[in-house]
Amino acid sequence: MKKFTVQKLNKRYNGSEWFQYRLKILPHTGGYQIYPERAKNFFEMRNYCWSIWGPSSELEMYGLDSDHDLTSNKWAWRYINYGIRADALESFIYIAGDEELALLTLKFG
Repeated sequence: MKKFTVQKLNKRYNGSEWFQYRLKILPHTGGYQIYPERAKNFFEMRNYCWSIWGPSSELEMYGLDSDHDLTSNKWAWRYINYGIRADALESFIYIAGDEELALLTLKFG
């Protein structure tokens, strides 16, 4: 089962100054789910990125560490909850380039 869709970033998107792609994380099982079920793929991918490329941060905080002493220059994330409905959750993994995209595609398809 596919866990994400790829969006190539340009200046219309937040994070385009640091990253080439963002991966929109898809729901774990499809359709409406309770909040923890819907977030499972995001947490799994975020934990994997953390273990491979080291610590990073939410995109809104990423630019504050311009020297990347505390954050990885390979990835960041964004987790948005617009409300209490199960479909009000959006989550993204932002990645630096083609090499990172290839690795995540191999791992998560």
